[in-house]
Amino acid sequence: MTERSKPIAALFPKFNPRDVEIFILEAKAWFKFNQVYEQSRMINHMGAQLEGNARKWWTSKLRIDREQEGRLFNDWHYFTERLKEQFNPRNARMEAYNKLLAVMGLNAQEAGGSLVHMEGA
Repeated sequence: MTERSKPIAALFPKFNPRDVEIFILEAKAWFKFNQVYEQSRMINHMGAQLEGNARKWWTSKLRIDREQEGRLFNDWHYFTERLKEQFNPRNARMEAYNKLLAVMGLNAQEAGGSLVHMEGA
């Protein structure tokens, strides 16, 4: 009698705002393991896993493009580059922008129009 091997239950990686690049690499490995190759599915699944300010950023993008027709929702490379720009602590431009928002008493969601302008969306 042969035993059937159980499928490996791999959890999606936990979002790490301190190292977005590692999170993206882990997510890519998860998608490959689970044979998910459609870019829009990858983006939406990953977007649903974001937490904190990253989740606020993602939901603000969903509000702007409700039909999810824009490049952010259909181009994996573009999505991950925007995510890194927004949350990678080594990005001096975004650090300065976030400090400015803090001084003004705003958060990224309240300043959504400014983010659209900065990102060129």
